Amino acid sequence: MREQIVTVTAPAHMASYLVNNDASGVTVEEILAVEAYLDGLEVIDVARDADGQCLEPSFSWSFGHCGGTACGGDVLDYIAREV
Repeated sequence: MREQIVTVTAPAHMASYLVNNDASGVTVEEILAVEAYLDGLEVIDVARDADGQCLEPSFSWSFGHCGGTACGGDVLDYIAREV
């Protein structure tokens, strides 16, 4: 069976939690919201450019549809695998 790798957009301020499991600076509400949004996915890294640098976050009014807890906010692309 092949491992399925996907790109997913989620709140930028959750990068430390999603990649390194470091929950400092985020609330339980934010963790529960992003985990529900990413159900079945395990984030393994942030998306990077051809030089290996992390892509810059961008603002989205669809923040709530990307696992955020507000109407708008900065989002970032993450690399994840299906679990």
